[in-house]
Amino acid sequence: MIAKVAASIDLRPDHRILTPDRETWREAGILAGLLARLQQYGKNDRRKALNDALIFLTATRNGCVVLTRNIADFDLLMQLDPRGQAIFYKSL
Repeated sequence: MIAKVAASIDLRPDHRILTPDRETWREAGILAGLLARLQQYGKNDRRKALNDALIFLTATRNGCVVLTRNIADFDLLMQLDPRGQAIFYKSL
């Protein structure tokens, strides 16, 4: 399984991988804190909030839209930072 994931990652061109910079990490920490407080996350869910904020802000800074089914968190992130965009879907 790990080999398949590694092979898939190796097939991606370098220009398709976005890495958050220091400013994005800083701002994501602030957004994640707000998200965790507003959603009343426990200690275990705070990392999830940071990951969501990093994805959201990295996409925003690179002019991308996030495709997600995580409506609760990303809708709130868009309210906290209206510069970002997300498209929501439901699993069938």
